[in-house]
Amino acid sequence: MVNVTGPEMSEDNKEDGDIREIEGLLGALEMCVKNADTDSIASLFCDDMRMIFTGTSGRVRGKVAVAETWRRHIDRWTDVRLTRRETAMRVHGDIAWGSFLW
Repeated sequence: MVNVTGPEMSEDNKEDGDIREIEGLLGALEMCVKNADTDSIASLFCDDMRMIFTGTSGRVRGKVAVAETWRRHIDRWTDVRLTRRETAMRVHGDIAWGSFLW
């Protein structure tokens, strides 16, 4: 994670910086999916991340499992057109989570 804090930076500014960083990661994920770049997807995630996929039961846990789930999805898709919408993010310390629709 990029260190966006400093003695003069307020909590609101820090959160704004964190959200911009997360937006950048979501943008990179979107490009990986659009380009079927399944090799780069795992590099976007931390080792203990969790993700919920539509059509699956429960959470997929861990970078390797999440990347493999994306690989299976992308391998089945023929014409990928993504528009992310209704994005909501929360940041608490060094943990962030978000939800969005594609």
